[in-house]
Parts: sequence; C-alpha cells; structure tokens
Amino acid sequence: MTLLQEILPDRLKKALILFSDVMVLLFSGLLLYVCLLWFDPFELMKANFEFGAFQMETFNFIYSETTNTLGLKKILDLAYHALDRTVFNLALND
Repeated sequence: MTLLQEILPDRLKKALILFSDVMVLLFSGLLLYVCLLWFDPFELMKANFEFGAFQMETFNFIYSETTNTLGLKKILDLAYHALDRTVFNLALND
C-alpha cells in the first residue's frame, strides 16, 4: 500500500487512504452486525440468561463453543475483535 502511495499525487493518495479507512470501517461494522445476529443477545435475555435453555430453544451453541487455537470462548474472541477493529479504525481517522 505504501509503494502505491509514494508514486501517487497527494490528492489521489488522500483518496486511497480514505478508501482504505472506509473499507476497514465497513468490514468491522459488518462484523459487529454479524456478531449481533449470531450471538442473538435479545433471545438470550428472553431465556433469562440460561444458556442451556437458550441453546435448546434456538440451536445456537455459540456460548458454549471454544476456539481451536486459544481455548477461549468464541463469544469473547469474536466480539472483542469486532469491537476492537471498529474503535481502532474510528480513532485513527483524522
């Protein structure tokens, strides 16, 4: 990316940086949205935060699954990265 930026005029360089920032923000926003759909927190609230009842009703086992490499709960890993990417991208925009 920096190789292309070095040969472009300033106006195109700024447009390329803006395009890159918008794409990262769009991706992280979509990841947050998919996490919201996948984790289904509103349905979990209806089940009074009883994970067993939630899983049997919705067949959504995301709250009990762990990642293959780190052994963390998937909810922690995915939600953290979605939120982290969004905040990081918003903080770096000037």
